[in-house]
Amino acid sequence: MEEKKNIELRSEKVRNIIGQIPSVWIRYGTLMIGVALLVLLFISAFIPYRETIPVRIRVKTIPQAEYVRADKNTFVVINGWRDSIETNSEEAFRGEIILNAKDGDYVERGDTLFAVLPEQAQVYGTAEIAAVSLAKIEEGDKVLIDDAVAGSIQGRVSEIRPLPLSSNPSLRKIRIAFDEKTRWEKLIPESELQGKIVLSDVPLLTKFLQSIGWR
Repeated sequence: MEEKKNIELRSEKVRNIIGQIPSVWIRYGTLMIGVALLVLLFISAFIPYRETIPVRIRVKTIPQAEYVRADKNTFVVINGWRDSIETNSEEAFRGEIILNAKDGDYVERGDTLFAVLPEQAQVYGTAEIAAVSLAKIEEGDKVLIDDAVAGSIQGRVSEIRPLPLSSNPSLRKIRIAFDEKTRWEKLIPESELQGKIVLSDVPLLTKFLQSIGWR
């Protein structure tokens, strides 16, 4: 019985020794945790937080572009451009021609052969936004377009129409102004582009402080 009691006493002492954590470990552990938190806080002040809304943008022009479409199924034969305008006469439409078919291509009825983009036209885009997201958008918000065909384009929200669309009352229409340096090749009328409206572009720390009401 005494031997069993001695074993229990030694076991209790061992547990007491193991359970005692040196104070220096506590101090250094607390210090390391504090340093780690400060580093994370410092990094979050430089990590950008970008809040966006994805949109599909349809390109428009004023005046509208003119399209020439095939009136039957046929092969395209281009013999060269022939000027049929008489001297001193005025053309009904003037602009840049963008071909949509090459010599020898087979086209079906209704396919677009080429488009005439009017000179000095005003180019803009329109997009449909859900009514619940309308309160987040302001005129002047940046619009970023990173389309597989058009490439990278920048614009801004120039107009917000508050009335619902007749086709879908839950949607609203916005107007987008493009960068003046954007070329025609990237903004072909009636084409659709994938873009996003930038609601906020601030550091992660600033966004966190705003979320807890710290302005």
